[in-house]
Amino acid sequence: MLGLEYASVLVPGIPAYLFLRRLEVRKIYGYVLAGFFVAVAVTFIGEIVFAFADSGTTLTFANVVQMLRLPVTEPRGTQMFVAPAAVYGPLTALVFWLIARPDLAEH
Repeated sequence: MLGLEYASVLVPGIPAYLFLRRLEVRKIYGYVLAGFFVAVAVTFIGEIVFAFADSGTTLTFANVVQMLRLPVTEPRGTQMFVAPAAVYGPLTALVFWLIARPDLAEH
């Protein structure tokens, strides 16, 4: 399961880094925002796919909307999984930025 978690960070994270590099974004806030959006999107999509695969329900728009309306306290409430990603995604991007230091790279 840990390999899946690493892949879920690397697969969208590397293209996001290359995209930011191509746009010449070197400031920390660009990476933190990208980390937020990538983490929330990956968690949101993953939770929807796994929820429907686990329950045996077909993946339809109406079923996705119904799942999104579940309160946070429900076991399948999507917000319960997206909220931590909204915190850990930017933190991961911050650590990446501190290691890569694109602001110090030569132009």
